[in-house]
Amino acid sequence: MHYALTEAFLAQCFAAKTGVDREAAVQATAVFLEISQAMALITVQRLETAEQDAHILHLAGQGVPRATIAIRVGLAKSNVFAALRRQQEARRAALRAAG
Repeated sequence: MHYALTEAFLAQCFAAKTGVDREAAVQATAVFLEISQAMALITVQRLETAEQDAHILHLAGQGVPRATIAIRVGLAKSNVFAALRRQQEARRAALRAAG
């Protein structure tokens, strides 16, 4: 599975932290995730959850109502709110680490 939204955000943080160009950050992030999965530092389940949370945040950012998001991703509305909260907290932590 490809984790496009997660990779894009991590690449943005990596570029901010290191000053490398965007393309180098994207490549480094993809390699890091692949190696981390192989070493079992990051589980596929955790990456899939993070990607789903990122997808939910992306939809919410485009003004899609939470009830519609819940139907699209097959979750209860309360789980959509939990996913939004998790993703926002994770992104804030990553941005603090990159800053």
